[in-house]
Amino acid sequence: MNCEWFVHEFPEGLPVGRHALWAFWEAPCSAWLDYGFTDSCEDPNEVTSRFASGVDSPWESGEVIWDIRQD
Repeated sequence: MNCEWFVHEFPEGLPVGRHALWAFWEAPCSAWLDYGFTDSCEDPNEVTSRFASGVDSPWESGEVIWDIRQD
């Protein structure tokens, strides 16, 4: 199976404000079948998405400070 990655860079940065970023995992139906995410395929070559994830958060200008917490 062939995996491709697409990364979008923002050379000028993101403007201050709220942004929603999403990632979609797409693959031919046959791959989802191999991984157990589906039980059958009408067309094994049809590219579909079985799941996605995202984040909606504010973006502020200035230095990024990571809050490292340990439980």
